[in-house]
Amino acid sequence: MLKKLQAAPTVEVSWNGEVVASVRGLAPADITNLLVSVGEDLAGLFSLIEDLDKTKIDTKDAAAAADQLMTIWPEIVSKVGVHTPDLLARLIATACDSPDDWELVRDSYPFPLQFEILAEMARLTFNSPEGFRRFVGNVLLLVDLSGTLTSGSKKRPRIAPGPQSSAGGSTASSSASPS
Repeated sequence: MLKKLQAAPTVEVSWNGEVVASVRGLAPADITNLLVSVGEDLAGLFSLIEDLDKTKIDTKDAAAAADQLMTIWPEIVSKVGVHTPDLLARLIATACDSPDDWELVRDSYPFPLQFEILAEMARLTFNSPEGFRRFVGNVLLLVDLSGTLTSGSKKRPRIAPGPQSSAGGSTASSSASPS
């Protein structure tokens, strides 16, 4: 028997004395839909991480390491600046049940307000660090199995098997293996 849960709790977020958003926690389906819609932005961020990993920074010489970081810093800022704003705005708009208004969030909500909304969303989505790890593991496994993270790109990251559910069973079929 399944019990119907009450509607997700929401929190109103105020800015300059005015309520500007009513935010809720995200469900796994929200995150999966977001990952599908922002796959290219995520692919760009994964590409940035891969590029940084390939950069061999001399950690034994602080001056040389600083020079190397200063050389690549503009590229890092540029790539993060291209991909992150849309992703954050889509997260916020989804958590406010206005997914089509993400451009309004991106273009008119200042970063401190976006951060405040994201913090409330995270608090409502994840009740504990264990809940966060389980949630992210399940979503990444679903995305990896569906092949939608980077629109079928061969550069999809490999995802380890999902964590155990709170009921003690596996959250995914043991016969499924990430591609």
